Amino acid sequence: MNSHNKLESIIEINKTIHKQIQKLVEKDLEKYKRFGVNNADVAKQIINEKYELIEFPIKNNLLAGIIVRKNESFYYFVNSSIPRTLQNLLHLHGLYYLLHGDKKDIYIIKNEIETSVNINNRKAIYYASLMMLDKESIRSNYYYLKNDRKLPLKLIVYNLMMLYKTTYHTILIRLFEIKCIERFDILEDCFKDFDNKRIHNEFKEIGLDTCILESSNTKSMGNLKLYVEQSRNNNNLLEDFININISEYNNILKELQCMQECK
Repeated sequence: MNSHNKLESIIEINKTIHKQIQKLVEKDLEKYKRFGVNNADVAKQIINEKYELIEFPIKNNLLAGIIVRKNESFYYFVNSSIPRTLQNLLHLHGLYYLLHGDKKDIYIIKNEIETSVNINNRKAIYYASLMMLDKESIRSNYYYLKNDRKLPLKLIVYNLMMLYKTTYHTILIRLFEIKCIERFDILEDCFKDFDNKRIHNEFKEIGLDTCILESSNTKSMGNLKLYVEQSRNNNNLLEDFININISEYNNILKELQCMQECK
């Protein structure tokens, strides 16, 4: 599928799933929304509290994350070598799968996830977009940047990326959906005009913090070590059960390190 057809498909799929995903977003915002806190940070906290969030830098240009389900346990791995903007999107993408997705054993999340036309991935990404980019909020900021600050579209998008801590493509698609960008050809031109290195340099030139475009390189195996230590100290679990969990922890770590070395 060429880039033109792919972009058209993304827009059409989003229209088709809008009502379904909007209802889920409204329900989850009512339950989880915290005033003044970015929803991606809320999602990360929920995943970390209810499941096992694993963050590790893998030098793999294709892999963004993995969701693994083993019985009733969920392990959510995020490749922390990808930009923070994409990590934020992944936290909400992961929350969708964990709350609303099919109970598959494993999901492989690729780096180009935000432009995927797979229906399940599209639902998760659209969910993430609506959770991060409230219609009235982004529209208000768009027109402030356009009319009050007289910024061109490219710089408007950069500033919105900074405000909402999300990706270039996610901002563009949302602006088109709420008719701030009115023509498809303009959206398409902006979509094609994407270069990570250039955007990084242009952020610097206009005085925007480049931190969100960079990797966090976080190394965290979640709460598993804490659970094991608490269990040992309180004698709440049999030693054999503790050892099984340590083995699971070590196996996951070895698999991630192998992926790193084999790249």
